[in-house]
Amino acid sequence: MPRIELFLALIATLGFSSITWADIPKLINFQGILRDGSGNPVANQTKPVTLTIYTASSGGTIVWAETTSIITEANGLFNIILGADNPIPDTVFNDTARYLGITVSPDPEMTPRHQLTSAGYASRVSSVEGASGGNIYGDVQLHSHLKAGDQVGNPGALSIYDGTKLVISGTGNPGIVGNFTALGKATFGPEHVNLGKFAFVAGEACTTASDNATISGGYRNTVAGFASTVGGGQQNRAGNFSEGSATVGGGASNTASGIAATVGGGQENAAYGLRSTIAGGFQNIIAVSSENSTISGGNSNYTLGLNCTVGGGEGDSAFGTYSTVPGGRQNIATGQYSFAAGRRARAAHNGAFVWADNTDANFFSDLANQFKVRATGGMKVEKSGNSRPAIWGFNSGTGNGGRFETNNSSNDSAALWGVSNATNSIAAGVKATGNGANAGVPRAAALEINNGSIRVTGANKPAGKVPFGPNWTSFNTCMRDDGDGDHNHQFAWRTNVTLTDSLITGQSFILLTPEYSGVDSAATVHLVSQTAGEAIITVTVFGSSDCFATKTETGYVHYLIINP
Repeated sequence: MPRIELFLALIATLGFSSITWADIPKLINFQGILRDGSGNPVANQTKPVTLTIYTASSGGTIVWAETTSIITEANGLFNIILGADNPIPDTVFNDTARYLGITVSPDPEMTPRHQLTSAGYASRVSSVEGASGGNIYGDVQLHSHLKAGDQVGNPGALSIYDGTKLVISGTGNPGIVGNFTALGKATFGPEHVNLGKFAFVAGEACTTASDNATISGGYRNTVAGFASTVGGGQQNRAGNFSEGSATVGGGASNTASGIAATVGGGQENAAYGLRSTIAGGFQNIIAVSSENSTISGGNSNYTLGLNCTVGGGEGDSAFGTYSTVPGGRQNIATGQYSFAAGRRARAAHNGAFVWADNTDANFFSDLANQFKVRATGGMKVEKSGNSRPAIWGFNSGTGNGGRFETNNSSNDSAALWGVSNATNSIAAGVKATGNGANAGVPRAAALEINNGSIRVTGANKPAGKVPFGPNWTSFNTCMRDDGDGDHNHQFAWRTNVTLTDSLITGQSFILLTPEYSGVDSAATVHLVSQTAGEAIITVTVFGSSDCFATKTETGYVHYLIINP
């Protein structure tokens, strides 16, 4: 059985380290002397050999093998290069214990195997201390710490240039402590597509092809505009290819595609208009035409005009330029500078201000620049302090200054209801003052009643009616016979009425009007006397009835007490 006497075996283990693999070929130079079983050199022969590297001196695992030929010299010396036919991968030397087995055909493998050792300075591969630079090709695996800096502890820098990447992974919470600068773009997390220059992508399965884009985290977010940003959340989109500087803060399925448009969060919101903003909410939309518009939140709100505002609510829409819906439900502001609030308010005219109550029905404006309120529970204004009125209506035009209208036919219905609870006798529930005057023209009326009447009710009423009759007294001489034998000439009757009212004083001015439908002519009334709380009134009737007849008709005296 032949044997090999190792004459020289230089194992360039350094060549297999991933740190310097590009500088040294993947080859090992091996020399020896081949002798026969008697110890004599095998001279000038060609022998087939199999070279095998194992993980152990016996048994073990084969990590590399190569079959080739050796050519001996006169003294049996041969030289062979391992890896010439089958290159040796760097993984062969990922452990310190490696053994070479040699088989010269047709004999079995020689024993013992030869341990492969490092040549002189190749042992320095266990430490790169003192290295002054160089290029690394392929992957580098660190099983300890990587620190950048000089020998005395001054900080250094780890630079990653465009076209390469730094992957940090593991189960022990791997990370970066301190400042980190990436020249080019940075991608953190799995399944990302980052095709933009100077783009930053983090999270999972996020996508951008835009330069200077930012996806700070989240899941399946997309940036499709220059310098646009998605802060987090899932399935959000910022930018629209040619439209940039858009921002989605978070939430789910939100879109900000207008230039400088912003969606703060929420779900399924879309800001398409230039510089438009949706703070949050659900399914709110700002149209492409609705530049500089804002929806603060709510559900299913919409803007179409320029510079519109919807504060919140549900199903509200602002269509007119500078129109506003502060909230509520199903309100629409169509006119320019219009305002709609409450429920189903419709500001359909420019400058209209429409406020609707909870009634489930549309409530439309009628005119431009109109203030219109639907309040089925009434409207109440309370004030205290100075002498200013609680409500002050001012009209500088030619039309009506204000109108109060009721369509309710009930007895207690009133379009304008004034109440005074003050104890001061001059504190009026409704006060009308006429101050206008022109030369030769009477003053404008402070209070005008057109085609109607004044009805006063309550315990302390300054107006009302008292009955008169059926007791009458004839107060003139009857003419019995004028020659024709009858008694139907004109005669007169009278009756007295006492009016009792705590509002009556000695200075009161009392207006009196009779209500009489007897057979005689119309009745007349006059004030006989008045004292505090009481007035005496006489009712006179002229007619052609027989003065001896008994008069029984009745009627009423209507009165109005006016105190200075």
